[in-house]
Amino acid sequence: MGIGSLPIKPVPAVDQRLPTNGKIVEVPTSYKLWTECYNKHRLNQLELDDFNTRIKNNTDELQRKNELNIHQLRLDQIRQTARLFSERESAKPALSIHSCLDINQRLQSLKKYDTKYFSPASKRPELTTAMLDTIKSVIQKQPSNEPIVELDGVQILRKDIHTLIGLNWLNDEIINAYMNLLVLRGSKVGYKKVYAFNTFFYPKLKESGYSSVRRWTRKVNIFSYDYIIVPVHLGNHWCLAFIDFTQKTISYYDSLGGRPNGACDTLLDYLRDESNDKRKQDFDDENWRLINGYSEGIPQQENCSDCGVFACTYAEYLTRNAEFDFGQEQMPYFRKKMIYEIITKKILE
Repeated sequence: MGIGSLPIKPVPAVDQRLPTNGKIVEVPTSYKLWTECYNKHRLNQLELDDFNTRIKNNTDELQRKNELNIHQLRLDQIRQTARLFSERESAKPALSIHSCLDINQRLQSLKKYDTKYFSPASKRPELTTAMLDTIKSVIQKQPSNEPIVELDGVQILRKDIHTLIGLNWLNDEIINAYMNLLVLRGSKVGYKKVYAFNTFFYPKLKESGYSSVRRWTRKVNIFSYDYIIVPVHLGNHWCLAFIDFTQKTISYYDSLGGRPNGACDTLLDYLRDESNDKRKQDFDDENWRLINGYSEGIPQQENCSDCGVFACTYAEYLTRNAEFDFGQEQMPYFRKKMIYEIITKKILE
């Protein structure tokens, strides 16, 4: 231990005489002077430390008060602006289209410069000219049965990629391939762990019960993941179920506004059975919530072709805990994006 790390303690007062070998001798004058100087220095140091602490506390308190004052002033300005505008507009016979445009312009200006109160608009990955050329070269070549890429041991053929063109319906191979990419991304640092069932899991569970899918997870502990993706195929329509262990929710996402029709309950029963079978213990379902995503205002499709793209996009956003900021008008972009992601085996960031 160095000298600097030793605690500063006062030297105890001593008698004017010290015993030495049974004899009483006078305390040297130099020792008494040293003791007085040492104790005086220690007292000064303690007072200085106390002074510095008080100064820092006062500074921190002033800074906190200043920040609160600035925050309150900003809120007061917003309220005052809103009140004045309301009073001005209430005196008019009706709200004109020009005043509405004026409101929108000022709101956009606030969003641009006041990032403390308005979140910036999200930016999607750009599809560069080189990316689009890569996509074009893949979809235009022949033959249609040629393997393009292999994901999780499954070959994706050119004809599978073609289901992402125009208004074609996505097939099982594309849905499974894309969910596998989300699983791969979930293994990276900074992302939640993701497990995805393939498209045949839910119909089998729904029709034949837990015993029919019991062995599907014999080498997997699904309770070690944060998110579980469950594609739901309703004959000619794709939906998505999503199990979130971090929030204790099972959600259902239908881009045509359909109801879960027991899907969330079926999956909760599956978790109970899986826990009893694999972990030999009851599943703690207390405080779990079953959610119909449609009631949360999720994006909806406006045609009869994009349900599969919506289901995959829901899953991509959910597995990175992002708010939905897309709609029907972005589906051509997401179709191209998915093609590039599948052929490169990587989700664009």
